[in-house]
Amino acid sequence: MHSATAITTAPPFQPEMTDFFASTVDILMSLDPRGNIRYVNPSYERVTGHTPAEVAGNSCLSYVAEPDVRRTIAIIAQGVENDGFENLVRAKDGSFRVVSWRGKPASDGNLCAIGRDVTSQRAADDRRLAGHRLDAVMQLTGGIAHDFKNILASMLGYLEIGMRVTAEERTRTIFKKALDCGRTGTKLVEQMLAAARQQQLKVEKVELGGLLLRMSEALGSAVRPLARVSYELDPLPMFVEIDAAQMQVAITNLCLNSMEAFQGKGGHIALATSPMQVEAGATGRYAGLQPGRYAHLCVQDDGPGMPEAAVARCFEPFYTTRGVTHGRGLGLPFVHGVVAQCGGTTWIDSLPGQGTAVHILLPLKD
Repeated sequence: MHSATAITTAPPFQPEMTDFFASTVDILMSLDPRGNIRYVNPSYERVTGHTPAEVAGNSCLSYVAEPDVRRTIAIIAQGVENDGFENLVRAKDGSFRVVSWRGKPASDGNLCAIGRDVTSQRAADDRRLAGHRLDAVMQLTGGIAHDFKNILASMLGYLEIGMRVTAEERTRTIFKKALDCGRTGTKLVEQMLAAARQQQLKVEKVELGGLLLRMSEALGSAVRPLARVSYELDPLPMFVEIDAAQMQVAITNLCLNSMEAFQGKGGHIALATSPMQVEAGATGRYAGLQPGRYAHLCVQDDGPGMPEAAVARCFEPFYTTRGVTHGRGLGLPFVHGVVAQCGGTTWIDSLPGQGTAVHILLPLKD
């Protein structure tokens, strides 16, 4: 825990205290009763990029994100020791850092505060919560899919019996249409199981670059004339253990997603492969992966991109940004599920106006 109780006087400090304040990793700040900055230590520059000289005399609110300004004003106006709060502080490059503050009034009426940059911790918390939510949705999806699979299997069995025992052509036509609908439902259930990582895969050793080249003609036909597909494949062979048929469906889904994102305006889809090393104890997007060498496949487009909120939910089954008339929201969850079952991981980089890149990591095999 960090505390402001060690700061009892506003600057200027005794020389030895100034050296101490300069060496601490936390932000130390002194404000006058109106919230203007009297002093910040060098850690403020490390966190925000603003030098102490640049911010001295300015209102601290000038560097607080708009949604947090009113709450920050209220806390400063109280002029009493607070138990801690967080706000978004604008950095010099325009980004925002999450800072946890504690404040204490000084004897001369000024306010002393200590702040800690907790941006990384909050991002990790958000990823963990998103992971728990995704796991819950996957579990629910898988359970429903298994139940529907059993129901559909019974229905299809009875329909096939009906086809065999009836000779009347009109009735057989009705049975056939019902069977076709049932088989379509079965395919949907298989997609749900794949998204929930509960699909039965036929895993085999496949050279990833060769798989992509064998798909190239079919992929080009699927997205033309709305998109152009290019390849940048690592010259060294990269063998992975995957269900080749399901991986082809996954890659095709990604390219079709890109094509639909172009909204008829045309664009470029680039597929690239490269080797990557994941170290033991890796965190963030590599958390949970076994250490070792991986094949990295990136499917990138120059489409409109997606906001951060959409990216955070892309792998949730049935989540879609295109409305219910433009798909079931199972494409990306299908990709995520197939890759996860093969021991890999998937993540997305995207920003509005900057296109979308879907990254796939698969363990390399000798």
